[in-house]
Amino acid sequence: MGRVWCIFSALVKLSIMDEVLKIIKSINRVIVNPAIVFMFFVAFLYFFWGIWRFFNGMDNETVRDEGRRTIMWGIIGMLIMVTAFTIINMILGTFGIDKTGPTYPDSTPVYPGILR
Repeated sequence: MGRVWCIFSALVKLSIMDEVLKIIKSINRVIVNPAIVFMFFVAFLYFFWGIWRFFNGMDNETVRDEGRRTIMWGIIGMLIMVTAFTIINMILGTFGIDKTGPTYPDSTPVYPGILR
């Protein structure tokens, strides 16, 4: 009886672990990846705002310096988002969780061939 209980207990733990991995995968696919993409897009817009300010204020040194700082912080923001995406995918890969991007309802990858 003890052996049967041990096998049953292991199967229950495996099914719970599968459910936990599914939840982690869906959180990554639905919340984390889109949030990182959105923040990267915001940093990208901030970068171009800095470029616009830099070239628009060529005659004013203060505006050019502000544009230069905006460009620098936009680049830093994009680098942070790329680094966060890389670290998250490394962690997911370590635990064997699927790292593909968001999917459509018919499970066709949105980003085919990326991060497989």
